[in-house]
Parts: sequence; structure tokens; C-alpha cells
Amino acid sequence: MDALSGSVQETVEGHVRDLAARVDGIAASEFVKELMPRLAERVQAIDVDPKTLSGARQGADATRQLGKFLVEHSFNPTDGASLFKLGPYSGTAAHGVVKDIGNL
Repeated sequence: MDALSGSVQETVEGHVRDLAARVDGIAASEFVKELMPRLAERVQAIDVDPKTLSGARQGADATRQLGKFLVEHSFNPTDGASLFKLGPYSGTAAHGVVKDIGNL
């Protein structure tokens, strides 16, 4: 199972790196360079409260951190369960977080 989990981890990490490179490419594109000033003008025109924007940024940061945590802690290769069943998630730190959020 260690070979399988290592292979899965390498595959996922490779896809994450590829996705990050694509996002960086999009962020550096001419389209985004032209779009961002227009979006900034629209945000200023609707007079959004700075506290609202700050809260949205904090929410986005928290979501990103939660997603990273879930990816890092959601697979337990030592229990012998299949990666495609929910068994590997039972008892993991990610499972605990999901349960805690569900109980809110």
C-alpha cells in the first residue's frame, strides 16, 4: 500500500503543480491585465464597504487553508482500505474537521 500511496501522492502533486502553473499563466495573461482595472473601477463604483472586502478576503484565505489541510490529511494508507472507498478517511484529521464543520 505504501507504493500505491506514494504513487498517488506523486500524481496529485504533479497535477497540483501543473494547475498552479496554469493559474499563474492566466494571472499573467493580457486578458487579466486588461480585466483587473475594469473590475477595480466597478468595485469602486458600487461603493463596497471595506469591511466587506476584508471579510471576503479572510473567507477566501480560510477556504484555501482548509482545502490545503484536507488534501494533506484526508488519506490514511495504513488501514488497508481502498483509495476509492470512504474507509481511508475515517479517523483522519480531515474527517474530524468535516465532522466539526457539519455540527455547526
